[in-house]
Amino acid sequence: MATRKPEPRVTLISLSVNDLKASTKFYHEGLGWALSPRSDDELSFFELKNIWIALFPKTAFATDVKTELHNGNTAKLSAQEAQNQPFNGIALAHNVCSEAEVDEIMNIAEKAGGKIVSAAEKKFWGGYSGYFRDLDGHFWEVAYDPLSPP
Repeated sequence: MATRKPEPRVTLISLSVNDLKASTKFYHEGLGWALSPRSDDELSFFELKNIWIALFPKTAFATDVKTELHNGNTAKLSAQEAQNQPFNGIALAHNVCSEAEVDEIMNIAEKAGGKIVSAAEKKFWGGYSGYFRDLDGHFWEVAYDPLSPP
């Protein structure tokens, strides 16, 4: 009997956050994402194109995963502290239709409290992108790839 393999897809990305209210405001009011009615005082959900983003308070997230926080750190970090943590090797990407749109979204993210870590520029792979960190230090790439539009 053949073993069924999982379908290759990602449907939800959960982001660990220090302050659910502040992070929800960053994505909802700052970036303009629609907050799902499924959201409550414990979790926030945003339905994007073909994927969901969930904001999950970090101590509750660690409990749900049944693991300890990195170095046992349960203290809430300020946005500045979170945005200055070392790179964790993961970046989420938001692809757009033009270089101008990359610049526009980078500006919106910065005005909402995000930290620009790499200004948008032409890339070796033929596109144009930049990186910012959200209030909890998660890396986001805003990219225009002329060979792979969104």
